[in-house]
Amino acid sequence: MTRGTLPIPLGDIPLDIVRPVALILLDTGKVKPPRKAQPFIDFLNRNDWIEAIPDLCIRTYQLNQDGHSNLRKTLCHCFGDNWDNNPEENHLQQREHFFRGVLVSPLPDVIHERVAQALWAQHSKDRKAYNTHLPIQLKTCRNDILRLRTHANIRIHGTDWVIDVQADMQRFGEIILNERMITGIQRLESPNSISVMTIENIGAWDSCPLLNDLLTVFTPGNNTRLTICFLKQLNTFQWQHFGDLDYPGLEIGRKLAQQLNKPLSLFIPLWWSEYLSTHALTIADDDKKKLWPEKPLSLSLLRQHPVLRKLQQNQSWLEQEAIMLDKRLSETLQASITRH
Repeated sequence: MTRGTLPIPLGDIPLDIVRPVALILLDTGKVKPPRKAQPFIDFLNRNDWIEAIPDLCIRTYQLNQDGHSNLRKTLCHCFGDNWDNNPEENHLQQREHFFRGVLVSPLPDVIHERVAQALWAQHSKDRKAYNTHLPIQLKTCRNDILRLRTHANIRIHGTDWVIDVQADMQRFGEIILNERMITGIQRLESPNSISVMTIENIGAWDSCPLLNDLLTVFTPGNNTRLTICFLKQLNTFQWQHFGDLDYPGLEIGRKLAQQLNKPLSLFIPLWWSEYLSTHALTIADDDKKKLWPEKPLSLSLLRQHPVLRKLQQNQSWLEQEAIMLDKRLSETLQASITRH
């Protein structure tokens, strides 16, 4: 390939794509470029300034002699002599200088992650980036909450506090624990025969019959973090998951089983299949709902719960809230607890 005469224009490849790859190349002589940098890699290839390093699992390129001598000249021509100055790094330095004069000292032991993200990242909801620039000594938390309902005799002990669950249930109808309380739990007193049911949706959790020694835990979607943290501090307990009858609902159950180190146990009454003709919802191709996979679910799961096979075949699903007023629910729930 004939090399162009310097300077060679880069076209419309933006500097924020070029800069990180070029800096690594000029500093180390080789780079493993991200996919978004492919136009810049193509430019370097067209000018014979780089060559692929063979026998590496991850595509890696190295600068040749022409590349070393010509790349910096071209970048200075296209973007100016200060092309290697990263505005983001300069901005971070300005922030750090500003912080020295205005931030409290010492910093709190723990702050909410959204405060940290607003200070050190792009904005308060920028969860992807804030760890990169967060001070090493600073700990953050989301301070999410965990909601429980039970009539079981449970006492939760913290450093300088105790929650009598039965007493608080009588006063408030539920127990709300924030993340800082959960991480501060020292021990839990609970019956040895307690049964735990994690429930996916708020309506089903709020309406679930409270039977003796049953603890229901609101576990929304894949947000299982606080549920796992709390349950791992319980004594021996039996566990079931009650969720929507759709593929994501089963995946939530599988994830919980794995993290709790327990066999997957789903609360799916046999009579739930009677709701297929009146309450089954179709999963449209353009819906946000995830389709059932073409590959069959485990045979044991399908044999145990035939309603799952019908939902999978018809690409439909059932909401758990629809069965909450069924007169058979309490009896079936009690039988499932006794069986476990």
